Amino acid sequence: MNIFKKKDRKPRIAFREQRNGVRRYYVEVWSCYESGCMYSQDSVETTSLEEAQELLKKISDKEIIGYGVISTEE
Repeated sequence: MNIFKKKDRKPRIAFREQRNGVRRYYVEVWSCYESGCMYSQDSVETTSLEEAQELLKKISDKEIIGYGVISTEE
């Protein structure tokens, strides 16, 4: 049984660029809702790409990559 809807995708760094050339970076994660699946913002915005990479690592490290049950029966 697959508990995930659609194909899971890894978090990514996205940006918004202002007219004056300033880029604001943030991390997006893949989420599925009743209306469909899409990327959505999951972090604060920063003007530092290095800080955005750190945010991406923190968010990626929290991802669930497996699950299960450990039997306590003897």
